[in-house]
Amino acid sequence: MAHKYKVAVSTADLEVSVRKHIDTLYDYAHKAYDILETCANAGAAKPTNEQEEQAVAGYEFCKALVSIIDYLKRERNKIPMPKLQKAFVDLSKLIDTNLSVQGPVQFPHVSALIWEMIPLSQKVKPAYVDKIRKEKANKARHGIARIKSVVTQALDDMTKMGMSQETGTGGRFTAQRTSLDLYDIINFIRRFGGQYGIEDKDDWETVFRNDPRFLQDMTTVINAKQRATTAVEDAQVKEQILQALRDHRARTEGVNTPYFEAGEDQAKQMASPEVKPVSKETKSSLDFERLLRKYQ
Repeated sequence: MAHKYKVAVSTADLEVSVRKHIDTLYDYAHKAYDILETCANAGAAKPTNEQEEQAVAGYEFCKALVSIIDYLKRERNKIPMPKLQKAFVDLSKLIDTNLSVQGPVQFPHVSALIWEMIPLSQKVKPAYVDKIRKEKANKARHGIARIKSVVTQALDDMTKMGMSQETGTGGRFTAQRTSLDLYDIINFIRRFGGQYGIEDKDDWETVFRNDPRFLQDMTTVINAKQRATTAVEDAQVKEQILQALRDHRARTEGVNTPYFEAGEDQAKQMASPEVKPVSKETKSSLDFERLLRKYQ
């Protein structure tokens, strides 16, 4: 209540609040976003290709992340405040460094690990396996974002206590949502396309190929459909789609050539950009072993 209404808070009360943040971090890593604990226990090693190298990097990151949080939980009531601040800074920097790993989504190496942990099976349709992989990777990204938010708040509280604020770490970030893949697009067109005037992939490309922001609104609508709900943006998106198609057909009326030709591979490339590997320089800069030795 004091934080919410900007009432003056004593140093002792702030310290209690800071230590309570540790409980929240532990809950996020082991309960609310338990995929992070699963990744930390994956034991990935001895990669034989680029994908597996990324998976190992994802495993090392998650292991370091959970190890620091477990250390804080063990030492919750006895760790001195300066040492606690240093642990929070290490945790924040660990997330900052891994957030900078390049790829089509945030933390692509964690996604690569999840892909390896959930292999394809002859008994399960590949599209369903990919759906589960995406859901788990999305949950991991949101968990890491929530952890970073709590750590940032803890460091802010320490600054209010008069402790140094020169932590050298970035602030909060918003977890990136999973982009639509070819299966999502085709499934939407098959089930709901008629309601939105999208009869095939040509219509889809015509509407979304040059407007990333509009594609994000469409992603919100599709995600809502998958949860059997209706997004707030639904009516607006529907009208924008119909207007875009009307405008396009008006421009191309009487033209002898087709307005767009794309196969499944091109649609898939549009929805799922190429994954960039984790460079050796980036992997070495993460310095997982040092953090693990320090917080085990």
